[in-house]
Amino acid sequence: MISGPTCCSGGITGYGSTSSGICFIGIAPGRTEVATGRPFTGVSGRLLDAVLKTAGIVRDDVYCTNLICWYKDHPRTEEINVCHPRLLRELAEL
Repeated sequence: MISGPTCCSGGITGYGSTSSGICFIGIAPGRTEVATGRPFTGVSGRLLDAVLKTAGIVRDDVYCTNLICWYKDHPRTEEINVCHPRLLRELAEL
């Protein structure tokens, strides 16, 4: 398991395994994700877990991250652009 970089103070980081080559990218962390410090741990995480289980994939075998690293319901393009370099570095490291 690895943790990705953060680009904003207080932002959450991506995490997971790099061995499977599977990466899920959410738009932005929700309130639960901000509280836990990890993406896909709230409602979206439960949905992802169900989909992975159906596909026979273990959650620990995938990597999860977000376009932006802070809570925002509908991020604007400018806000996504702030985290874009971080996301590109994170994906390149995978």
